[in-house]
Amino acid sequence: METITDLIKGVSVPRMVKIREVFDDTHIPVNMIADMVNAELSREALGGQVKPGMRIAITCGSRGMSNNAVMAKAIVDFVKSKGAEPYIVPAMGSHGGATAEGQLQILKDYGITEETMGCPIKSSMDTVQIGLSGVRHQPVFMDKNASEADGIILFNRIKPHTSFRGPYESGLMKMMAIGLGKQKGAESIHHQSPAIMHELIEEYGRTFIDNVPIIGGIAVIENAYDETYLIKGLMENWAKVTLFTRPRRFGKSLNMSMLKNFFDINGNKEIFNHLKIAQETELCEKYMGKYPVISVSLKGINAQTYEKAIEMTVQLIKGEARRFQYLLESSELTEYDKKAYIALLETDVDEGTLCSSLKVLSELLEKHYGKKVIILIDEYDVPLAKAFERDYYDQMVIFIRNLFEYALKTNDSLKFAVLTGCMRISRESIFTGLNNLKVFSIADVQFDEYFGFTDEEVREMLEYYELSDHYEDIREWYDGYQFGKAEVYCPWDVINYVDTLRADPLAEPKNYWSNTSSNEAVKRFIRESDKVTLRREIERLVAGEVIEKEIHQELTYKEMNDSIDNLWSVLFTTGYLTQRGRAAGDTFQLVIPNMEIRKIFTAQIMEFFKENVPKNGVLLNTFCEALRNGETETIEKCLCDYLRRAISIRDTFVRKKMKENFYHGILLGILGYEESWSVSSNKESGDGYSDIVIETDDGEMGIILELKYAQDGDLETACQSALEQIGGNNYIDILEEDGVEKILKYGIAFYKKRCRVMIGEKS
Repeated sequence: METITDLIKGVSVPRMVKIREVFDDTHIPVNMIADMVNAELSREALGGQVKPGMRIAITCGSRGMSNNAVMAKAIVDFVKSKGAEPYIVPAMGSHGGATAEGQLQILKDYGITEETMGCPIKSSMDTVQIGLSGVRHQPVFMDKNASEADGIILFNRIKPHTSFRGPYESGLMKMMAIGLGKQKGAESIHHQSPAIMHELIEEYGRTFIDNVPIIGGIAVIENAYDETYLIKGLMENWAKVTLFTRPRRFGKSLNMSMLKNFFDINGNKEIFNHLKIAQETELCEKYMGKYPVISVSLKGINAQTYEKAIEMTVQLIKGEARRFQYLLESSELTEYDKKAYIALLETDVDEGTLCSSLKVLSELLEKHYGKKVIILIDEYDVPLAKAFERDYYDQMVIFIRNLFEYALKTNDSLKFAVLTGCMRISRESIFTGLNNLKVFSIADVQFDEYFGFTDEEVREMLEYYELSDHYEDIREWYDGYQFGKAEVYCPWDVINYVDTLRADPLAEPKNYWSNTSSNEAVKRFIRESDKVTLRREIERLVAGEVIEKEIHQELTYKEMNDSIDNLWSVLFTTGYLTQRGRAAGDTFQLVIPNMEIRKIFTAQIMEFFKENVPKNGVLLNTFCEALRNGETETIEKCLCDYLRRAISIRDTFVRKKMKENFYHGILLGILGYEESWSVSSNKESGDGYSDIVIETDDGEMGIILELKYAQDGDLETACQSALEQIGGNNYIDILEEDGVEKILKYGIAFYKKRCRVMIGEKS
């Protein structure tokens, strides 16, 4: 005390007052903590990434955290409920004496053991290098056991520090940078200047995010009384490689062009000035125009042979490389670097150089700009589809796999990559080894409304062009797709029809989508309809009904034709069918989305019918003779026989006129057998247009067929109506003018797979 007295001698000590501070004691009751953790994990963007069979590493190790074991157990239980395999990894840097045993003991002191958690705890000080830090290019290390997981869920406390100089000095980012780095990782950060600690934690943490399958995390905040105050599920949607699968003509290429212009240092930033993204000022300042971007589309790799496909790929890469000719003047590149660049411009490029071309170009661009590179690959699966069609599939799989291996896996110059395609061809190991690959398909909720037009967007477009009167037609023809939870229109169709309407306001909707493809999947589907069960399912689909099927989105092209079950999956992923409601696992409720696609199905049904009609010559002969001779019962029998074996359009979902057109087509297909007859369809005659007019080969006989669909099933009345229409509209005039002496008039009514034939008074 004397020392203290001496020290303050002559010092004026201010008056002291006792103050009692009362802190907010709001907290989560212990009995509710597990439910809160489960609720956060159940959010689709976080827990939705956990799939059956995945091995999920859960980090534990936050010191002094209340209810630690309760929350850890809740995370373990959630992972198990998703059909995945959880295990716990100590993530506490060098604590526990920097030994595996010491870290196990720390977890045990928290109440976290294999017995209490019900899952393995894998403790080791072994690490693997996962990459280099983004700015300082220092090696970044990670717990070896965690590196072997299919996904990682971070779990720890966010605690206050006496000094915060950056956005991250605690929490999930620190657990990655230091905790998962074990002793080796912790030392690599602590041995650097403490003044830049806040920068290093973020830099190392983002290296984890870019190279490791981080699913997300459970972050915990405690109140002043060390009680659990807040539990928050945090997601990091930034993946090293992201694949979007969508049907053709749904804006994949347009979105890739948008990404290129947004991120590219040399992109056109003005196009975003009046868009919603421009309001995100922080995001734009951080990312817009900040990265070199390599952008290629594989859509044009459509060759008859593998050798030609490689030649086309060489030209593609060369064309993209030419955009960066300023590299030849770069002071950051060595002469050796510039020679490597020149090699990419050569026409005669060997396959090895071609496989590494995107990686080499990435490295050169990073050297020049001092920034990592974004790679965009549009329509990645087109070369595989074309190769399958032309019997060089195995060679193309190896080439694509090697190209992606260099560009997306072993490329330290890669910031991130985005790919698009129609199918996820995962079983060919094309994406093997990509630690942080995220796939967003048409079944996923994330990004569900960003491919295709929403109803609101269509209404706005129509209002802008003063075409709102056409809304119902556009909705009927081009709406009906469900991606995730979003209902969307096909943008290609809407844009084309609106463009047509601007020139011709009376233009009818038509099929724009099918004209861009052979519709081969539907053709194969219809050709399988010799089985009664499938034939009835197709009829139900065309009628607007729902079919429940198990869908496999990860097929190879070889598997697509293996079974009809796989063909259902192809139709779904390529946009010929869409889902309704929420899927139950892999089981989806499938429908034909709209009128446009329904017409594709009916057209293929009719084509298939016409192909098969000539196979039954006896029945055709019988039908044509009966038609010539006025034998109505025989005509009915023949038609009903064909209808039973054909795929019909049979329900009230389809317009009556469309049904009549279907039966019209069937009759034309049958009548095509008599090559010597003159058969006219919808020919102007008398005061209207008769359905079918026939003149026999000798010109002595004419036959008029008027068709009706009996909506209420009353075939008799429908036949009478057809005959009255022939007489009332003087359809026979055209035949009489041609000097036809004998004319037969038939009224034919249909209802589902039944028909009735009546003959009118002979002329």
